Amino acid sequence: MENNNKKNEKELTLTDVIEAIKGVENRLDKKIDDVEGKLSKKIDSSVEELAIMVQKSLLNTEENIKEEIKSEKVNNKAEFNKRVYIFNHKDLEFRVEKLEEKIGMAHKK
Repeated sequence: MENNNKKNEKELTLTDVIEAIKGVENRLDKKIDDVEGKLSKKIDSSVEELAIMVQKSLLNTEENIKEEIKSEKVNNKAEFNKRVYIFNHKDLEFRVEKLEEKIGMAHKK
């Protein structure tokens, strides 16, 4: 029986061990390449999604700034017109007072 077991057993040589290790190494290299490829695709996809989100955010920010500037222009124009009106009104009051003084009319306030 021992002879049958010995016949069924195969002697492993150093070359056999090296070949087995190389086979395992090749399979690991393929798996690593697959994982790196998948990771690279995932990173590229994530970067693209992030770029789209940043772009949308910047466009919204730009639109908000444009609206604020437009609103500020309207407010500034209204304030300017109000001040011009007040200045013109005060100037006219002053001129009327001077004319009234010159013609001798009493100024009523």
